[in-house]
Amino acid sequence: MNRIITISRQFGSGGHEIGKRLAARLELPFYDKDILRLVEENSHYSEEYLLENEEQVPSLLNGPYYGSGHTSFYPQISTDKVFFTISHVLKDIAAKGPCVIVGRCADYVLQDFHPLNFFVYASTESKIQRKLQQLKDNGQTLVTSDEMKKQIRYVDKQRAKYYEFYTDKKWGQPSNYQLCLNTTDLDTDKAVDVLLAYLKLIS
Repeated sequence: MNRIITISRQFGSGGHEIGKRLAARLELPFYDKDILRLVEENSHYSEEYLLENEEQVPSLLNGPYYGSGHTSFYPQISTDKVFFTISHVLKDIAAKGPCVIVGRCADYVLQDFHPLNFFVYASTESKIQRKLQQLKDNGQTLVTSDEMKKQIRYVDKQRAKYYEFYTDKKWGQPSNYQLCLNTTDLDTDKAVDVLLAYLKLIS
């Protein structure tokens, strides 16, 4: 595979692990949270600060410029600076060659690199069970299904707002991606098999 692959994903759909295993099977570099470490190394932002401010929209969300897809109409604030700094690092990564990148509007930021863009989604119940199992496997405190459902809804809404604010596109809209993958009835390896089969078909 000689193209950059981006993966956008609903919270709990398995997109991170799918991207990680896909990269391993393609023998490509994989980037997700470690992007923040690279940003920290190339800026004055700490990783903690980046975690707090990434995928956040400006406080002017409800103002007249919301959804414009442009940020030149108002003073640059912290969330803008984080977005543009991450975007710069993403472009540096992409310039080095093929890789797999999860999240961070990479499909939009890297559009000049003509990436293959995938969107991973699943049913609410499937996402709840997947996240609860992850907590259990990691020895973390379990929450109720209702609490996890609320968290999933919150995270997905934040991701959608963030994506739509900075890209002027609709998060999860099929036309933005080469392939949308429903993982409700797929485990991680089978999901990766589907993506690999697609990549083979278009190669």
